[in-house]
Amino acid sequence: NHIWIVGTPLHRDYLQRIEAGGWIAYKESMQKLSLNPQVKYISLEEADLPDEFYKDCDHLNENGHHWLADTLNSLITEANIQATGRIAPLTSPK
Repeated sequence: NHIWIVGTPLHRDYLQRIEAGGWIAYKESMQKLSLNPQVKYISLEEADLPDEFYKDCDHLNENGHHWLADTLNSLITEANIQATGRIAPLTSPK
């Protein structure tokens, strides 16, 4: 079992307004967390998404939610294949 930490996409205008020191501290914190073998850090903050995927500078809209869900589904499926050598379901059996 792993803890997945996802840095969600931020609009390029938002990224430009982040103070450099704060951004560096954030990235260093995420790097330190990801050194733990039980932690998976997915860095999507700087994904270059079209404006149509954002509700505002740091929140996705429905289009962005679909992109994020599809992206995470692919990443989790790939991680499951690498860990087990087979495709594992993403949901628990009933």
